[in-house]
Amino acid sequence: MRNLVLLQHLEANCANENDDVMCYCPIEGSLYFAVRKSCSIFSMDLKTGEVSKDVDIKESVQAGATPISATYIAELESLCIATDAGDILTFNIHTSICESVAVVSEGLKSMSWSPDQELVVFATANDTLMTLSKEFEQIAEVDIQQEPTTTNRSTVTLEQTSTTVLSEESKSSPPQISWRADGMFFAVNSYDPRINRRHVRVWDRSDLDAVHSKSEHIEGLDASCSYRPDGSIIASHQYLQKLNETRICFTERNGLQHYDFTLDKSKTLVSHLLWNSGNDVLCVVSSDSNNQHILRLYYRGNYHWYLKQHFILESPATCVQWDAELPLRLHVHCQGGSYSCYDFCWDHCMSVGNESDNPTIMAVIDGCNLLMTPMRHCLVPPPMSASKLEFPHPVRSASFGPNHQLAVQLSNKEGTVLIYQYDPTQSKPPKFGLPPSQVATFNISQTRLLTVLSDDTIACVEPSKPLGQDTLKFYKHNGHVNEISYPDHILRITHDVESCTLFVQTNDGSVFQQPYHNNEISPPEERSELSFQQPCEWMQACKVQSEDAHDQEDALVGLNYRGLLYVQGNVAASNCSSFTLHGSQHLLFTTFNHQLRILSLHQSASDLLESASSNASSRYDQGFRELERGAKLVCAIPRDVRVVLQMPRGNLEGIYPKALLLDHLRDLLNQHLYGTALSLMRKHVVDANLLHDHDPQHFFAHVNQLISQCVNADHINLFLSTLTPSDVTLVKYIGYHHQRNHVQNHHQSTSKVNQVCIAVRNAIRQSDRKQELITSTITTFVKCDPPQLDDALRLIRDMKESELNQQIKSSSSSEAALRYLIVLCGDVDKLYNVALGMYDFELVLMVAQKSQKDPKEYLPYLAQLQQIRNVDYQRYTIDMDLGRWSNALVNLSKSAPTDADHHHRCIQLVKNHELYELGMQLFDRDVQFLEAFGDYLYQKESYQQSAITFLSGNHHKKAMDAYVMDGDYRMAMSIATHRLRYSRDACKQIAFDLIRSCEKLHRVKDVALILCEYLNDHEEAVLTLTKSHVWNESMRIASKFDRNDLIQTHIEPAVVDGLEETCNDLDDSISKLTKYCNRLGEARLELERSKRLEMEALDEGVLGVDVDQLSDSGSIQSDMSAYSGVSVLSSISNVSARSGTGMVTARNKKKRTKLKKGGPFEEDNLVNRIYSLIPQKAQISSMSELMGIGVYFGLNNESKQVQEKLKSLLQLVRDRRELIESEYYVPSVDDKNVPDRHVVPRRLSDLVGTFLESDEKWMIKILL
Repeated sequence: MRNLVLLQHLEANCANENDDVMCYCPIEGSLYFAVRKSCSIFSMDLKTGEVSKDVDIKESVQAGATPISATYIAELESLCIATDAGDILTFNIHTSICESVAVVSEGLKSMSWSPDQELVVFATANDTLMTLSKEFEQIAEVDIQQEPTTTNRSTVTLEQTSTTVLSEESKSSPPQISWRADGMFFAVNSYDPRINRRHVRVWDRSDLDAVHSKSEHIEGLDASCSYRPDGSIIASHQYLQKLNETRICFTERNGLQHYDFTLDKSKTLVSHLLWNSGNDVLCVVSSDSNNQHILRLYYRGNYHWYLKQHFILESPATCVQWDAELPLRLHVHCQGGSYSCYDFCWDHCMSVGNESDNPTIMAVIDGCNLLMTPMRHCLVPPPMSASKLEFPHPVRSASFGPNHQLAVQLSNKEGTVLIYQYDPTQSKPPKFGLPPSQVATFNISQTRLLTVLSDDTIACVEPSKPLGQDTLKFYKHNGHVNEISYPDHILRITHDVESCTLFVQTNDGSVFQQPYHNNEISPPEERSELSFQQPCEWMQACKVQSEDAHDQEDALVGLNYRGLLYVQGNVAASNCSSFTLHGSQHLLFTTFNHQLRILSLHQSASDLLESASSNASSRYDQGFRELERGAKLVCAIPRDVRVVLQMPRGNLEGIYPKALLLDHLRDLLNQHLYGTALSLMRKHVVDANLLHDHDPQHFFAHVNQLISQCVNADHINLFLSTLTPSDVTLVKYIGYHHQRNHVQNHHQSTSKVNQVCIAVRNAIRQSDRKQELITSTITTFVKCDPPQLDDALRLIRDMKESELNQQIKSSSSSEAALRYLIVLCGDVDKLYNVALGMYDFELVLMVAQKSQKDPKEYLPYLAQLQQIRNVDYQRYTIDMDLGRWSNALVNLSKSAPTDADHHHRCIQLVKNHELYELGMQLFDRDVQFLEAFGDYLYQKESYQQSAITFLSGNHHKKAMDAYVMDGDYRMAMSIATHRLRYSRDACKQIAFDLIRSCEKLHRVKDVALILCEYLNDHEEAVLTLTKSHVWNESMRIASKFDRNDLIQTHIEPAVVDGLEETCNDLDDSISKLTKYCNRLGEARLELERSKRLEMEALDEGVLGVDVDQLSDSGSIQSDMSAYSGVSVLSSISNVSARSGTGMVTARNKKKRTKLKKGGPFEEDNLVNRIYSLIPQKAQISSMSELMGIGVYFGLNNESKQVQEKLKSLLQLVRDRRELIESEYYVPSVDDKNVPDRHVVPRRLSDLVGTFLESDEKWMIKILL
């Protein structure tokens, strides 16, 4: 679908009229050397047009010799020149010294150097092939007409003498030698006088003594020969006398003919035939019987040869050569010294316009035909097309205008331009309103960069001269012409239709803004902010948001052949292969990594550049899409979601990227076009939850429009059936609300689904289509959570009754509705149970008849139920069969409230199915129920509630036992003495039980109080308190009961030991905390460095290293051998609050908690251990109390040591607070599809309290 666009046409004169250039040698950049027929060498700079050297080498060659070939040898910095007399010369381009290196006495016809310039092949006048090394030492010499032997790869076939009449030109033409790009093979086209026939022979570089293959007989084969650089085919030409046709034919390396195409329907002399280095363009230079000299450029796609460019030369070409560095630059020397340099690029010709009335016509040049296909309406595989325009001359270029115009320039000498008008409203196949009708014709000579500006104005550029100024011309259809000169050669022009502005790019990448209005052409204004750092062969204008986001500003997107994509003059991507604009909404480009990138233009240029350089945020990122290898963009249909790609083999493919689709859906939903949006979602498999999640408030406000716009009930049913509780804009379509200023809240469980179902149901009921949409109403019942199947069945029952009463004539019968419900439910047995649970036997029969149930089973069962006269007991029986225990209990309680047997059955039902809450409503004063409820609570270890329940039923012994288990000594002893009248000894036993319960609950002070008040054991009370470091309370009890001996024997020694133990623990905590924090900082730096290397590897496309292995390999030596044990300060530490939990196996759990340097869980384990070393509020208060009691006993020095160490520990925590509280991620190794777990550590201020900010609240000032 591409055309070969002429970017530059440079003309110069570099020889005398009677002295033709025979050989051309590009050196570097714009400098080249050429050899004239008169044996003189000159150099010329294409930029300036100046001839810097002109050296005569006649003295170095034999008299009358004519140069036949010249090649620049980079290693020698010299030209190697061969003459027909057999002279082989070298000419140094710096010293201009010419010397003869060899002479072939029999004379030479051809010379060709290998691509690596290690070998040179000569065809001598004696029909031999001579191979020399780069030092001009002979390697081999063989007969040019050598036949393949049986040991060669190609088979030998017997041939008879040819009857084909060859022209004298063909017989006398010298052998043509052409190398494959890798230098392993070369082909020779030569004439064999023995059989009066030409053949193409292939030689293998590794075996120069024997021919590798010989072509089969090709009728009328002529002298040309060009090996395609990739080595697939060898091009030649032939003349078929019987058909009077000249064809370009192709052979494979094995000698078999591959295919051909017709060049002319007459005899044509082909003087030059050569491939460009990109393997995609074949240049053919020929002369016909009318002495017209033509240069043609062909391209093959989908096995069809397109004539892409056609030039009429003023005189025969003497030297034609493709540029070695730029694949689409062609150098042409003609007789008389004229020189032309053509620069081309591949580009699409597409109709312009950002609205839906643009049919997106693609125009493809193919010789005298212009193939046209409206991409909006159809995709016609090339080389076919929806329509075509035929012309008397080949097409040079084509351009579409803003008001549905098409300008076509022909390649005749007059440069005829034809203007056509097409009707964009015609969208009916097969022609879709094509071809367009002609409205104007005029001549503009040979120009380039044809661009339609308006209904009556076109712009173009004339051929350039070295050091000259390019002229941009504006042609009116009435013949009026305006001109604007530019300081440099013009490379590309593009126009912004809305602002009537041309953007002109010159050869150095500078961009000029050229306004035009009617007949007024303003002087150009240079836009440095839009200029490119390097020239860009492809350029398009668009609009982006300004930096303040209040307005739009001009932007240019450019791409050069190196793959650099520019936006506003800055590099957006360095691996771009093609790009296009999707109206004024998106920039799309493909990469050499075979990805499609989609960027929104509704952002500033800086944000656009940042988006282009970023990687995919997740696997759900809609801005990235994988493509087939080598796919390139053709177009993106404006106001549509289709993007057309062309594969390397030439076929087209239409895709619908999710990014464009979601953006289009966003526009539809903003306009409340729910019906159109839902149809689009069905077609492209988009989650229909987007109807609601796009904007829930607007959806509920306009849900009636959804009902009115959806003609088919199945569309509404599809939307309802796909409802999910989650917000797809936050989960599935991340980044959907890129322009939203607020963040959508997650929907609470199933409230979203139920709310939507209720809203749709109410809208259906209020519409005049409620009977038509009965299936949608049923769907709203089924989709609710929990499903409201009983309401759906009631609706069907009402429909059945209405049909029987003939009140309405329904287009959707109750039978069909029931069948739909069964299909939707998926389990007819479940539906049967729901109908049975409604106690409606007629409804049960309706459902049962649609199921696979045996009537012999359910009919007797239903008859048995109908025989139960007590309705409540009948329902109880049904509920018990269905397992609906709560309903069964209610109905059983109603059936016979005074029946003792029924009452016992009720209590048993409550016990069996734990229906205690319902039982409280039914039997709140029943003693048996209260006892059963209390036993249930006791088993659940809810002792306080159990005791109160027992008291309500006067079960005092069980109530006391429950209070004992709860450690409530006050109520337990009160019941024992007041209600149960226990003796003193029995009460003591109760006290011992209470002590055990309080110890389990770590209620130390309550244990001491029971020991003192009920057991009178003061010593044990003091000992219990000192063991638990409750110093002040132990002193109070010893003093209250006048037990000073306990202070000396128990409390004071415990204080001494406590101070010493606390000092040791604080030392250990400071040491480990310092070590862990240092390692945590190192680990995070290593992780950041690893991620940076991984991202760099991803950008380069060479990621293949296991990061875990890298980490492990770097952890051979470690100073973290002391990762064992924690201090007593960690007994009640709460480490962190995490966002997410998961069940893991015991082995994985042990693996994760093991601290290993460089391991995947090292960071998480380090943070956990750091938090275990940080003292909490209660621990700091306990240490402060210990220091105070130490001062009481005169242990000031020991207390001061504790205070200083605790102060150092807290200061260390303050210093490392930012490091400790930093968020991090824990990798998921169990499931690769699960994202890393995000961890937010607990704030230290919550853990340590106000002690973290100040030491004054816990420190003892006299110890400072």
